[in-house]
Amino acid sequence: MTNDQPPSRSDWPDWARAHKACLDVQPLIEMHKGEKVQVGFELRLYAQMPPRGQGVDERGARILGTLREMLQSVVGPDHPVARLEIAWPSAARVRPETGMTPEVELLARIVRRSGTFEPVPQDARQNLAFLEEGLIALGMKRGG
Repeated sequence: MTNDQPPSRSDWPDWARAHKACLDVQPLIEMHKGEKVQVGFELRLYAQMPPRGQGVDERGARILGTLREMLQSVVGPDHPVARLEIAWPSAARVRPETGMTPEVELLARIVRRSGTFEPVPQDARQNLAFLEEGLIALGMKRGG
């Protein structure tokens, strides 16, 4: 893996550790007919920026691309239940949890493939385990 090329899938765990990649999952609440309804989950992926090298925009774009590929490898377009919606543009962030180290944030929504405004079932968080476990298997950690 070089700085000029994105990491290969086999390099993702090392890349994730090197960039201190992590994930955070929260309920996604929308208003529907005047009521709050949990329609899915909001997923935030973070990866730290390397201290030097290419310009910030180029480094950020490379990191976002890798985060996007990792996420799409777990929740592909043909997933039978879940639909992945990746927000664009994502952003550079600093958070107290990481000592204000610059990071790239990728924001995504996981919603039902159909019946978007139907409340997610009670066991939905448990059913989301495939996503968290898939990303952890690729080297990410939970939380900040």
